[in-house]
Amino acid sequence: MKKIFKYILPCMALGLVLTSCYDEVDDKSTIDNKYFKSSANSVAFTSADVIDYQSIALAATVADTLDMKEVGFQVATSADFKDCASVVATRDKNAFSASVAGLEGETTYFARAYVVAQNGNTILSSEVKELTTPRVPIFTVNNTFLVHELEYDSDNEEWVPQLDDEGNDVGYYLINIEFAEGSDTDVIITGFCGFSDAVVAGTWDAESSTITLEAPQAVGEHAKYGTMFFRGLNDGITGYTNTVVLKFTPLGGLISSSNYTLSVQAGNFGFYRFDGAVYTEE
Repeated sequence: MKKIFKYILPCMALGLVLTSCYDEVDDKSTIDNKYFKSSANSVAFTSADVIDYQSIALAATVADTLDMKEVGFQVATSADFKDCASVVATRDKNAFSASVAGLEGETTYFARAYVVAQNGNTILSSEVKELTTPRVPIFTVNNTFLVHELEYDSDNEEWVPQLDDEGNDVGYYLINIEFAEGSDTDVIITGFCGFSDAVVAGTWDAESSTITLEAPQAVGEHAKYGTMFFRGLNDGITGYTNTVVLKFTPLGGLISSSNYTLSVQAGNFGFYRFDGAVYTEE
């Protein structure tokens, strides 16, 4: 399949275990008495950064690695940590770190590092980090998207990247979506299936945030087999469907497709689907 662009999408944040800091809300003096503040920098931050509107990255060190059974961070929206979550971190010798996802945009968060000793005592960092997430980006469907197309490996029954002979992922390409002139439902998509000149039509449904493409539609010409069409596939990859559905997420500008195949009169050229995001040229 013809591909025109390669790009690495932002990695997703690490999955984390979140637990409540307190079973019930106490006053600040009661809360502080439950913990030991670190002395001589026994637990200290090394970095605290905002990743995007919904995630932050935290890192710290601990002086004594022998007397501990858990390390992590407490994150709250108030400086007194009355209502917070404990994020269990990944440790490498004296260093530990975690990425915290699922946060709110335009919100100030407070974070402190902690170590749970073998005797059950919790030691807190003396330093508290204050971080503010940016405004949540809201995107319209009328945009250019960088998508990552995966191919179905029927032998192993899994979706895999499309790799060239040198092991490079060649499944990235751009599609452009715009409303047809004078319409707020009819859309024109350019670049579908990785063919830069391909132009296909779809119907936008604002209530479900989906674009439905009637199938089959032509996307290009094969030098040997003639006109190539995309056709929809069901979830089990066992039969054709009459549509391909693109699901759009305005919050963050994400897009994903249902399953489809490329067909010519002689047969098919594989089974595909994609995920992507609004493309911003740097």
